[in-house]
Formats: sequence, C-alpha cells, structure tokens
Amino acid sequence: MEEGSYFANNRCSRAIDISKSSSIPPDDYNHPFLASKTIYEQHRQPIYACAFNPYQPEGCVPVLATAAKNMITIYECPLDSNKIILVRSIKDPSPDMDIFTLTWCYDITDRAHRIAFGGYSGLIRLVDPCSGGLLMNMYGHGDHVNEMRTDPNNSMIFASVSKDTTIRLWNIRVHGPIAILGGYEGHKDQILSL
Repeated sequence: MEEGSYFANNRCSRAIDISKSSSIPPDDYNHPFLASKTIYEQHRQPIYACAFNPYQPEGCVPVLATAAKNMITIYECPLDSNKIILVRSIKDPSPDMDIFTLTWCYDITDRAHRIAFGGYSGLIRLVDPCSGGLLMNMYGHGDHVNEMRTDPNNSMIFASVSKDTTIRLWNIRVHGPIAILGGYEGHKDQILSL
C-alpha cells in the first residue's frame, strides 16, 4: 500500500486476485474501457451497491466501498496501476441483514468520512470506514431500504427510499429522520431509486 494512502494503516488481505499482471494500456478510441483487474470477495455473494468516496482530498488514491450480504468492503484503486487493494471489511452484527445500498458522507464537524448503509431490515447504520466501528443506528423505515444518496450540497445529509413507500431525509448526527416524504396521496408502491 502506498505511503500517502488515505487508509495506509488499515490494511486487510481477504480479496482473491484472479487477474494477470499487466500494465494498463493507453486509451483507445474504439475500446475506451478495458478491464484491468478482477477480484472476488470472500463471501462470494452478489454485490448490490458500490460507491467511490467523493470527499477525499485531491491527489489521494480513489477509495471504493461495496455492499453485499451483510458486509461492507472498502478498497483502494490506485490510478497508476491495475491493483485493487482490500483495505477493510465491515461485517454487520446481524447475520440476517442483506445490505442493498450505501452512500459516503463527510462529517464537517469531526472532519471524518462516514458510510451509511441500509437494506432488508429497514434499519440504516452509520459506520466509520477507518476503524470499522458502528457509530449509529438510524431508525425510521418500516421496510427494506432500497437506495440512498448523499446531498451534493451538504455531505452530512442523505436521502433514503424504501419499500414502505417513503423517502426520508437524514442528518448523520441524528438517530431519526429529519423529514419524511410520503403520505396518503404519495407513492402507491415501493420506491426503488432516487
């Protein structure tokens, strides 16, 4: 792992690398994208969500989080090589939790990156991607959380949609929703996307 890496002190080694070692070829107009690395996560379950951390300082190695079954996995994706480096796996305490969605947030008060995730249980959890520790359980949805997105203008606010037919707005410092969009004349079926 590179010295200047954001997660340099949090290395794990559970990813299975099945790629061939080769350098990334230059861009080609007819083939602008070329697979450079393939890895399988140890759990071998479908991956329902992935998101790059948009709040890293310029020049840092891009960091990607994935969600599958009851696990969040964080990777570094250096731009100057074809490596994908496993940094940390965060396992949800509930073995029955299926995580469907995640979003990166940034706590401007603590100057700390956060990951919010939700899924089958309707519960949203907020974790610290550096330590892997659970920071907060966020209650409000009555059914599956299908998708979450962080406000592009305020990194401490995110929205979630659910099978319970509501959209909820959250602040990463509050356990419950700060707004609920739904009601009698609202959505008639579950909301899948924002």
